[in-house]
Amino acid sequence: MNEDTNLRREPGNGKCADCLAPNPTWASYSIAYTLFRLQLILGIFICTRCAVIHRKIGTHITKTKSLTLDKWTPEQISVTKTDSARSDF
Repeated sequence: MNEDTNLRREPGNGKCADCLAPNPTWASYSIAYTLFRLQLILGIFICTRCAVIHRKIGTHITKTKSLTLDKWTPEQISVTKTDSARSDF
């Protein structure tokens, strides 16, 4: 993810969204559709420990990717970018 450094600098993104550990290196994202076909988007930064838990949940619920090891599509980056404004603690 090329833009991860900029996104992680925004308030609230410098810590894991689940356990508040500093400097998360993974992200979890989900795109779902509601009953009325509205798109529900969630993208959060998480630590390695929480990434393991998210991966066990299943890809039908959430998708987990490394910020440095995995390739990100523009759509996946925009999901995380869109939600970053709402992830501030």
